Amino acid sequence: MRTGNEKNHIKYAQLSASYSKRQQQAGRSSLADPEKSSSYGLPEFLNKEENKAMFQTQKIIFTPMDNRTTAGPLSTQDYAHFARGGFSWSTPWMAGMYALCLQIDPTLTAEQFLETAYTSGDNMKLVQLGIETDSSCVLINPKRLIKEIEKAAKH
Repeated sequence: MRTGNEKNHIKYAQLSASYSKRQQQAGRSSLADPEKSSSYGLPEFLNKEENKAMFQTQKIIFTPMDNRTTAGPLSTQDYAHFARGGFSWSTPWMAGMYALCLQIDPTLTAEQFLETAYTSGDNMKLVQLGIETDSSCVLINPKRLIKEIEKAAKH
């Protein structure tokens, strides 16, 4: 049965395959300002010395994962707070960003999205591993990403 969304399903599959090596999760403490990129860093499970070389050499896009408040499971007026997250939080978040960008430019490929997400991101200072300036990692910047996609779509 055809749904009419086959092309978008293919794009999502391409995105999943493309960014699985290039996307990681950024941690944030509960009291840190979620609007400031300096509030984000490595979550505990990535804060290992053996990851240092990867973070210095590979283009990695970090997405927020910690401290989410969502609709709760008990009623329509219930909320739940989750202090820790993981891929199950950040992967759908990244797919949602791609979906928003596809609304601006339906021809946007997964690779174009990833490259723009990377170049428009905020440099990550991974102070936990002593990486202050030579990081090849960025924290996704949704506002700047949307502006860059809009600008490219106009040309």
